[in-house]
Amino acid sequence: MYIWIACDLSDALCKVREECLTLNESVCANEVTFTLPQHLSLKISFEIADELYDSAVYDIREYFENTEPFTVKAPRLELAGNILWLRFDSETQLVKMHSDFDKMAYEKYRVPPHEFDKSFAFHSTLFIDEDKEKLGLLFEKISGITVPESIVISRFIIGASKTGKAGEYQVKEIISAKK
Repeated sequence: MYIWIACDLSDALCKVREECLTLNESVCANEVTFTLPQHLSLKISFEIADELYDSAVYDIREYFENTEPFTVKAPRLELAGNILWLRFDSETQLVKMHSDFDKMAYEKYRVPPHEFDKSFAFHSTLFIDEDKEKLGLLFEKISGITVPESIVISRFIIGASKTGKAGEYQVKEIISAKK
């Protein structure tokens, strides 16, 4: 089983998401990332033995429930290879959470950090497409979209997939931050 964890940005980026989908009507890039709520990834999804899944989800849920809401600065639009995303600064709270999850995954479940975890880019993916020309067109169209100056993170997401393939993840839980 594959586990995916993130900050829920659905409310804060609702208009951005709608504008992206509208602007994509003429370009037709792959919309697989829009099968999930808009989110800020906290760690590359990771595979875990089925018998450890419930325990890992419990530990992640407990971590999120003990995290107080925090604010991140506005992301910037960035084209990185075959991905068009909103890139966030490596703010202290995000770096700490990423590090804590890497450590937890390895120490408790023997899941080593993924290559991308070693220099993690905090992001909210908009489009993934092998056609870089389409992504270039979308980058131009989307570059005028206004994003909030800051975003309060107060909800987190745990998702899962049997295969780990994009488009096959499902949200399993949405957890509110500590009040």
